[in-house]
Amino acid sequence: MNVTSVDIARVAKVSQATVSRVLNGNPNVSEEKRVAVLAAMEATGYRPNALAQGLRMRKTSTIGVVVAGITNPFYPEALEAVGKQLERVDQRMVLWDSDRGGEDAALDAVRQGLVDGVIFTSVSEGSGTLDEALRLGAPVVLLNRGSAEASCDQVTSNNFEGAAEAARYLYQIGHRRMGLLGGPLVARTARDRMDGFLHGLRELGQPVPDELVRDALFTHEGGRMCIRELLDLPDPPTAVFCVNDFSAFGAIDGAREAGLDVPSQLSVVGYDNVAMAAWRSYQLTTVSQQLDAMAGRAVELLLRRMGRQEAPIRHDRFAGALVIRNTTAAPARQI
Repeated sequence: MNVTSVDIARVAKVSQATVSRVLNGNPNVSEEKRVAVLAAMEATGYRPNALAQGLRMRKTSTIGVVVAGITNPFYPEALEAVGKQLERVDQRMVLWDSDRGGEDAALDAVRQGLVDGVIFTSVSEGSGTLDEALRLGAPVVLLNRGSAEASCDQVTSNNFEGAAEAARYLYQIGHRRMGLLGGPLVARTARDRMDGFLHGLRELGQPVPDELVRDALFTHEGGRMCIRELLDLPDPPTAVFCVNDFSAFGAIDGAREAGLDVPSQLSVVGYDNVAMAAWRSYQLTTVSQQLDAMAGRAVELLLRRMGRQEAPIRHDRFAGALVIRNTTAAPARQI
């Protein structure tokens, strides 16, 4: 049988109004009565109805999170990081996959007041869903993938500088003909990482020919197909930078299918440092994101926005760090 606040009042020998005040954190309750109510709740196993409380207080304690490409190992790790941070502040998480209509579902939840705020981890430039959520006044934070057009709080890696560091590293170990496996240009992360890598090499007097640039679509299959195309060129690259780890895994597998050894015949660098990057079968050199710290900051900014809509907009960038493993080495052939 469900225990109600009426039952708690009877056990604690107080009024139902007193029970309600205790549940809502009202300070106008004597310490004696507050202790009696809490003891009665413990004795009866009472659990407040979160939905009913939310309706009364116009709060749901629920945060929406929108992702895309959930098969990409980065997003489960991002969700785990966000989930841990939300749990720490007693917030629940509801998840939507934008590849399966999730953005529309998120917008419906905002309109109906079913969530207190939304974290977008994979928004595209010019997203109508994001624009509408902001127009409705929903607290919104962008995590991982930012937008130059959106007027909202954002938390990203310093993608430009992280990619430039990867370019400088490959140059320092002797590579002079390097390929670039990029991503969709509607994704700010792809553009920033591509621009950073190209900029880093231009500073060294080493521009990347257009024939060595491909769009791997952020996917394993994209990375595999693109590296095969580059390796079929009359003068293939000795190294390749991939704008995420998932496409880097594909590039490694594609090179191995072509009979090449990684790294002695082809060096590969990724970006993200997902857990799979350290697996023995890959041991990928990659740029690591501070994912736990970024998730913590995103939740912090969202809670701030929920409590103070007029707070100044912030865009916090976290430095990446190059993690050198076994997929990079000096080139076997000199160019």
